[in-house]
Amino acid sequence: MALRSYGEQLAIACGLGYNDVRAVRYGGILHDIGKIGISESILLKPGPLSSDEWSLMRTHSEEGARIIERLGFLHDAVPSIRHHHEWFDGTGYPHGLTGEEIPLGARIIHVADAF
Repeated sequence: MALRSYGEQLAIACGLGYNDVRAVRYGGILHDIGKIGISESILLKPGPLSSDEWSLMRTHSEEGARIIERLGFLHDAVPSIRHHHEWFDGTGYPHGLTGEEIPLGARIIHVADAF
């Protein structure tokens, strides 16, 4: 719940309009929905993940975006869900976007999630 609140507050502070704040709000709530397709043995693993497990874990953002796309609403939240693990330096996933290539909503969710 904190992520949604922090993300929403950051979006407002950035001067985003109602629809963009709404997209960040729902993106924050749903950003990890793609993890429903990840085995609990990976999600709850007490130690470090293997490279294969990390590869599988990294699919959750794309899967989450696909799930929300299929719902037929909340389309504004899809880019934030898809790209919330991108890093400004391009080392993130799923597409290795850099800087302002990363949708602002995804950057906001990334910061709020880290907080």
